[in-house]
This record gives sequence, structure tokens and C-alpha cells, in this order.
Amino acid sequence: MPVASLDVASLVELRLDNKDEIFGSVESLFDFSYLKGKTIPKDNIAYVGLVSERPINSTSDSSGNSQTIECTVGVVMGIHSRNDRTGIKGNALLQQSRELLKSTLLGWMPSDADSAFKFKSSNLVEVAKNGIWWMEQFTVTYYLYSPLQNE
Repeated sequence: MPVASLDVASLVELRLDNKDEIFGSVESLFDFSYLKGKTIPKDNIAYVGLVSERPINSTSDSSGNSQTIECTVGVVMGIHSRNDRTGIKGNALLQQSRELLKSTLLGWMPSDADSAFKFKSSNLVEVAKNGIWWMEQFTVTYYLYSPLQNE
């Protein structure tokens, strides 16, 4: 029986959903451009979405085909910071959010994964009128398998 793609974004969303000490809500997001021009809610928010999937290893033998798939998921955090000209408050909130996110995902291995989550990159997505949108990316691998199909 073929193994379907691992729904990494949904798994990450569920894992982060109970981190209400920083994020007021955690939601899935299909199109990251949705955030362009959006203000950030007073309770910081996180959006989770699939960034990419790519094969990193393929094998084929008499029993079937398998591939190791590297999946990259992005977590875009909306960090609310008003009346913060110097950015001291906003930078502290961003650092706290990044540390919590990394401690939650780094080394976590979902049951159907082949490897634990690894940190990939982070970057500014957009500056909003009342804070910033910041993305952290993580990778995880899993196996995709299809048995040999004879006609």
C-alpha cells in the first residue's frame, strides 16, 4: 500500500496550538501573500504552511519504489508591538517567540517521519504598522513508498 505525503503543516499547527503563552491563535495558511498589508492582532498569531517538498533519495527494487522526501514548513509569526520606537519591546517579543518555537519543534519527530525537525532558516516577511511578520522554517524527512505494480 502506498504511503501518502505526511501532512507536516497540520502536525505543526496542532503542536503549536497549545502554546498560548505567546500565540493567541495558530492557523493554517495556504498562501503567505495573504499577510501582505495585514495588521497584527493584539494577541500574537502564528500561521503554518507548507513551503516545499523535494526528494533527496530514491530507490527502486523488485518490491517497489521509495523516496526520502524533505519537507519544509514555514511558521509565520505576527509579533504585535505598538508605540515602540526603538524596537526594544518588539525585539524582546520576537526573540521570546523564536526561542519558544525552536524549543517546541527542534528535535521533535512525528510518528510517521523519518527524522526529527531541524531548523532551516528565518527571515523578515513584512513590517506592519503595528509590528512585524517573521517566518521561521523547519525541515523534516519522511519516506514515500509505492509497491511495484505489475499490469
